[in-house]
Amino acid sequence: MTNYQKIYWLTRLDSLQGFLIGLLCISCIVLFVWYLIYMMEYGSAYDDKEDADAYKKNWKWHRVLSFVFAIISGISLIFIPSRDEAIMILAGGKTMDYIQSDTSLNKLPYQTTQIISEYLDKKIKDLKTDKK
Repeated sequence: MTNYQKIYWLTRLDSLQGFLIGLLCISCIVLFVWYLIYMMEYGSAYDDKEDADAYKKNWKWHRVLSFVFAIISGISLIFIPSRDEAIMILAGGKTMDYIQSDTSLNKLPYQTTQIISEYLDKKIKDLKTDKK
């Protein structure tokens, strides 16, 4: 995959995430309205069960389709990173690969520790001479 393709797909991730969030919201609203109408019209124990069954049969595909879309978009939102997260993953992965392959970087922690130790030793000696 070329860098142009990677950049293109990175810019599309936020749009895809926004679409899935919208799909999840619409699906939840449709499910809520479906159950609200059902409870308002047929929720009472005194209502005709044939009408309730007819409502369920006529509007079943709305409920099922909304439920399926809500599940698919909800699960997809878990696994699709935003553009910023994807950039961090790519940059972090490249950085970690570079650090693991470059042996000169392994010396840096030791050298840094040595510099700090020498500096602190010097400051301690200065403090001791100032007290005398």
